[in-house]
Amino acid sequence: MFKRISRYLFTQVSGSSLALLCILLSVLWFSYSLKFIDLILKSRESFTTFFKLSLLAIPDLIIIILPITILIGIISIYTRLQSDNELIVMSASGYSNWSLARPALFVALLGVGIVYFLNLFVLHSSFREMRDMEHKLKNALPNVMIKQGVFNTFGNLTIYVQKKKGKHHLEGVLAYVQKPQETPYTIIAKKGNLFIKNGRPTLMLQHGNRQVKSKDGYISIVYFEETVVDLADAHEKTGERPKKPYELSLKEIFKTAQNTHDKNARQRLVAEALQRLFTPWYALGFASLALAFLFAGEYRRTGRIKSITYSALSALLLQGGGLLLMNIGSKHWQAIPIAFLLMFATIFGSIWCLLKPSLIKKNLRRRSLS
Repeated sequence: MFKRISRYLFTQVSGSSLALLCILLSVLWFSYSLKFIDLILKSRESFTTFFKLSLLAIPDLIIIILPITILIGIISIYTRLQSDNELIVMSASGYSNWSLARPALFVALLGVGIVYFLNLFVLHSSFREMRDMEHKLKNALPNVMIKQGVFNTFGNLTIYVQKKKGKHHLEGVLAYVQKPQETPYTIIAKKGNLFIKNGRPTLMLQHGNRQVKSKDGYISIVYFEETVVDLADAHEKTGERPKKPYELSLKEIFKTAQNTHDKNARQRLVAEALQRLFTPWYALGFASLALAFLFAGEYRRTGRIKSITYSALSALLLQGGGLLLMNIGSKHWQAIPIAFLLMFATIFGSIWCLLKPSLIKKNLRRRSLS
């Protein structure tokens, strides 16, 4: 009997949370993927590339919304059970608050495990591949975006092409380069070729001249057989793309932190690693708060509304406080232990409330006495 009811509660909560996860994930994934459409259209890549790029965002979205869906699933299921008097029957059969809440807490623990798996083994790889694909597509844009007969602008460079043959061969090229804190100059060439060098789009110009106007109005002309113009933005670095902390695994983070001499950079890396260990506990924190308020509330309609409101507000405060402390921890490490203390104090405090005698039984006693 007890196992059957526990299985029933577990199925209800997990099914509701999974359905909400699928719905919210679909909506957020569609909204998130819209930002890739412009990049895909400009680079003239296939739908397969767009789909793959969009799929790489799913692990991050799951980490964000999974604790929220578990919270909503618990609130919706246990509120329905209260309104249908099912919790009263279960409590009268000998179930305590802890026994009734335990299946939902087990669902939350599964959520903690899923987020831990994504944080430690999947998230950094998906972020790295996503940024690699974006970097590759952005660097390939000039190859397909240079059009003949119009002025094409790429960062500090404006190019006019009289004739374009295929994707890479140009004829009658005029280029105007205006970099910050440098004298602008104009290049006129008979031919040009587009290619990728060190991961950057580059334009090789042949048989032309470079014209520079001095401050006193004189124009100096230098003739050349070949010259190279970088089509990437002036602020971008050459060579291999630098990796952000969220693209590194825990092993890579601690190794990089150990080798760096920059104290601030080391602190940011350690904060990134600890944040991956901290965020999975939101699922259990939200669940325990919701169950504590739902079982502590009055067995009335107004009581249920208050319980739902308090559950949502307390979860919001927990997440806001955790995010604030972890952000502060990137500069001041003392805030990180406080964030963990806040999380585990919330979890253990809520569980302690669930271990107290059932308020449903007290409500039943009051009804029988009246």
